Amino acid sequence: MNERRRPPAEITPEELFTRWRPDEIARLGAARVPDLCVRIAVTGEGGGSWDIEVKGGKLSGSAADGARSPLVTLTLSLQDWRAIMVGEPGPISLTPPNASPTDLLFVDGNSQQLLQTMTGTFAFEVRNYNGRTWRLLASFKGPPSDPPDATIGTDAETYAALLARTLSAPEAYFSQKITITGDAGRGMQVGIALLPKL
Repeated sequence: MNERRRPPAEITPEELFTRWRPDEIARLGAARVPDLCVRIAVTGEGGGSWDIEVKGGKLSGSAADGARSPLVTLTLSLQDWRAIMVGEPGPISLTPPNASPTDLLFVDGNSQQLLQTMTGTFAFEVRNYNGRTWRLLASFKGPPSDPPDATIGTDAETYAALLARTLSAPEAYFSQKITITGDAGRGMQVGIALLPKL
């Protein structure tokens, strides 16, 4: 049986996107994935921008060159990228316990449906995570906008409960454990669909 593996703690973004993730998808013998392109922009020293492309059921990663038009651009700092990809010491992990190499690539049916309808930029924030706010910016069908159309936020304990599936995103929202500023209607649609998988 092929077990899912986490990337090594010392991996760089470039190694993850151009070598480790495509190799891991091939090793797992992943089912056919729809064609798409997701851009990951990691800010700070050691960062860069990479296009993760699925074409004909095969995944590849390369430095973003402007030739592709990604459906989604995800922007986060190197520290926040590392926290979600390989983990960070502390009481709460941001990495979903059963994470797979295709997570954050929007390849499941619900995410594909969302991608067909969404435009705009949305920020996801996890407050009080190891003494800081973890942040990811998701831009659908276009470059990031500042400020984002909506910001979806929660605290680290609520996020951990969402990952553990002991709390659903709708329950967290209606009990005011998830906050949305900006365009609340669109923020709720995106937040409830994506927050549990980030």
